[in-house]
Amino acid sequence: MRKFILILIIPVLFLSSCLTVSESDGGPAEQQSVTDLSGDASAEEQNLQQTPEVSDDSLQAEPQPGTWDDLPFPFLGANGGTAFELRAFLSGEVTEVTDDSLGFRLVAVKTDLSYLYQGRRSVEFEYIFGGLESVDVEAGDRIVSGVLIGRASAMSYMSARAATVDPYMLRMTQNKPLYYNGAWYFSPDWIIPDTTAWLSFRAAPSFRYSMMEYYHRLMGGGESSEGVILRNQYDLDRIRAKLVLESYPEPISDNSTVRLIEQRFFSGRSLYVLRSSFDDMTVEGYTPVLLWQHDFDTYLESEYTLGEDIYVYGSICAIDHVNREILVGVRDFSLKSDETIVNERMSELEM
Repeated sequence: MRKFILILIIPVLFLSSCLTVSESDGGPAEQQSVTDLSGDASAEEQNLQQTPEVSDDSLQAEPQPGTWDDLPFPFLGANGGTAFELRAFLSGEVTEVTDDSLGFRLVAVKTDLSYLYQGRRSVEFEYIFGGLESVDVEAGDRIVSGVLIGRASAMSYMSARAATVDPYMLRMTQNKPLYYNGAWYFSPDWIIPDTTAWLSFRAAPSFRYSMMEYYHRLMGGGESSEGVILRNQYDLDRIRAKLVLESYPEPISDNSTVRLIEQRFFSGRSLYVLRSSFDDMTVEGYTPVLLWQHDFDTYLESEYTLGEDIYVYGSICAIDHVNREILVGVRDFSLKSDETIVNERMSELEM
């Protein structure tokens, strides 16, 4: 669904641990005005004539902080216009506290995370917090979520740094990473709220196999054969599966079971309004059904051609004995597999 953008800057607003994407054409969110520091030329000439002993150096303006245009790597930048307290949203070790290229302070925090890509993997990397007016941590400190890192300026920014190009970071960023000063730098787009965590879904051998496994696991475990069974085992039932759609999703007519799913797993939020049924993949007489969120019919019609492959990311969450259905809540879709996207992006870096 998303293209691998070849720009280096994504201006966004990040306040403490929260980031949201702002509208951008790929350049800085705001063009910073340049203040004329020269003063009145004629007045300056008169002053120089009156005080010839003053050196040129003493008349030079104080060095001004740099701008995002001066950063040589991809990043997420603050766009709030004011300073704020920056608190950690992760646990890790402070590996570096230094000055950055903009004239502010910079903090690097080493952390790691696990993900699913051809099996379970993990990656170790550093978050870079720059553009800080002041710092409240020291190199070697162990920090946890909520700890005050420092005070961020209006020109603060955030990047991610790793020794190598890892599949997770390559798949989860929307910008082309850049090799700089002995490391790879990434725009950490994966921390933006509501970004799909593509590599948190288990690659299913097939969609129908996952439906069979879910049904027999629950029914073989002594679950009731009446009403609606609401079950989701995160490491098993959160799947990525390749499918072919013969029609676009249709509105849900009977939403009673959907409401139960939303109340149980999504804090009662009204999410699912569309459905796709697969009558040719029944399991013991139960039809698999995909539940789609608002506007996904529009997304699919604009991006997907019926009859072609599509990768669906979602969670199997219920067996409805009344309507004899197995229900899957869809999070997102992609026209290419994670492996294909990673390989294509890696090829771009090697060009």
